[in-house]
Amino acid sequence: MKALRVVALLLLVSCLACSQDDKEPEFSILGYWNLSMLENPFEVASADAPSFQERYIFNDDGTFIKFSTRLGGDLRNGQLPLQSFGKYAFIDAPDASFQELFQVELIYETNPQIAGSCLPEMEFLVFDNARKLKNLAWAACDGPVLIYTRK
Repeated sequence: MKALRVVALLLLVSCLACSQDDKEPEFSILGYWNLSMLENPFEVASADAPSFQERYIFNDDGTFIKFSTRLGGDLRNGQLPLQSFGKYAFIDAPDASFQELFQVELIYETNPQIAGSCLPEMEFLVFDNARKLKNLAWAACDGPVLIYTRK
């Protein structure tokens, strides 16, 4: 009889464990993100490899570091890229039709000229369903869409 109770208890526990929905793990933005592509928002299916290098490092304390050779410096020639520090915050995506999961607001505390945006000292990135970060702010200034992928 005691063995029957143990078996019944195990069946009950296994049924409860199976009834839980499998949840997709939340995605973390932490780590290294490298510029991988430039898209022209005015041309369909237009994507180019960037002629410069950029990288974001997102830390778990709400800070980020950005490195860029866009405004000078060449990593291949041993020159140091421009770097900037700041804080980031998550914003809910306003429009699901663009396949956005969330937006990231970047506020620059040093070297704000490195921001890829029309706005001084700020930048907005969009995290989409394809697990890419996109800077759409340059497109508002007639520039390219900058696409970053995780390293």
